[in-house]
Amino acid sequence: MEFAAAYPKKCTGYLAESEYCNAVMAGVPEDDLIRAARNYADACRRDRTAERYIKKAENWLRENVFMQYLKGAGNGADGTNAGENTTAHEKSINERLGELGDTGEFEGF
Repeated sequence: MEFAAAYPKKCTGYLAESEYCNAVMAGVPEDDLIRAARNYADACRRDRTAERYIKKAENWLRENVFMQYLKGAGNGADGTNAGENTTAHEKSINERLGELGDTGEFEGF
């Protein structure tokens, strides 16, 4: 709920929730996700980003965009601007889940 309140676009529903859980299961601390969402919201306000250009939360999480907003609004995790691409490969959440033994098969609740 704290993440949803911090994120700059409405993020309710199964997809956003499951991607959030995937990130946490992959080892991303919840505090980092919340801080990154706040930083992203700050950057969107500062840049006056139209809502239609703000990523849906599930895509923002699945694509690891949050990594660019961990250190602060507009600052990437490695000190670059958030919009810049870096040459370093960041493991996706799915890669991390695979390393932890997840097969990707739905096993039920």
